[in-house]
Amino acid sequence: MQTEKIPLPRRNFLVLPLLAPLPLLAFGKGDFWERKQPSDWTDEEVQRLLTKSPWAKEAILAMDPSNIKGGTVEGGPGGNGMGGPPPVRGGQPTGLPPVQNVPIGRSDKMQDYGNMRCTVRWDSAEPMRAVLRQSNVETPDYVISVSGFPTMKMRNASPEERAAMLEDMRATVNLEVKDRAVFHPNDIKREASGSLVMRFSRAETKLVPEDKDVLFTLRAGGFIVKARFVFKEMMLKGKLAV
Repeated sequence: MQTEKIPLPRRNFLVLPLLAPLPLLAFGKGDFWERKQPSDWTDEEVQRLLTKSPWAKEAILAMDPSNIKGGTVEGGPGGNGMGGPPPVRGGQPTGLPPVQNVPIGRSDKMQDYGNMRCTVRWDSAEPMRAVLRQSNVETPDYVISVSGFPTMKMRNASPEERAAMLEDMRATVNLEVKDRAVFHPNDIKREASGSLVMRFSRAETKLVPEDKDVLFTLRAGGFIVKARFVFKEMMLKGKLAV
């Protein structure tokens, strides 16, 4: 017995292209920071600038694979004085959401804790200075802040202990310029909000559009956060805004 083949309606085929991956949003000259004065930015635009823009990156808070030996986090909870992740048992840290597979394009050795995220911001850039109501004069340092990174032990530490923790952390912060150098901040502070603020010398680092991008990395307390800043997206009025 033969089965009759029933042709599918044409409209069923028309929806197939819609299933293809959507292109990533790109930043360019049409964005509000190019078209409008800061005084004309809406609250929604300001929020976008501070959280998801060329100068603000959402980054995964991941367990640092270089800090794991023998199935446990090196130094145990609170390594580096930062209140790090709890011990790993059976390949998964206890007391935190299940470890998820990391997005495509990231190292498979970096595993994130559910929805735990940090925001890495380039605060010394001209658009950020406008939003944060800081001086219009370019600072002598590149200023990068990280919010959402665990700093629990610093909260109750004495000023001397906190200063020692921050000095230890300074060596774990990198600003990597491909094919050129890796730079460390000359200063790092913890704000009352818990955000970490790092300063890199402009005179020493000397970032230029030809560098194309930089990779920011922070390792502390058994955690790691990485964020890549792309210079062609950070151009403002024809100049690199960093």
